[in-house]
Amino acid sequence: MAGQNPAIIFIQTKIKRMANMSYCRFENTLRDLRDCYSNMDSDDLSQSEFYARKQMIELCWDIYSEYCNNIDDEFEEEAE
Repeated sequence: MAGQNPAIIFIQTKIKRMANMSYCRFENTLRDLRDCYSNMDSDDLSQSEFYARKQMIELCWDIYSEYCNNIDDEFEEEAE
């Protein structure tokens, strides 16, 4: 961790500490993600929030890239 931005270390530590209950993980995260999305243009972010927003966007892209083709297949299987 030497040389890494202190704000990023703080965010990673905080994320590791915040558990999400497995039975409502996606519901809670979706609600929070929608809140973040509606505040994406906020200019009054702390340094740690600025970096967290950037990491969240990158993670959303990674999730989309990895799972976008699987979503339609998954819904089709449920419909059968």
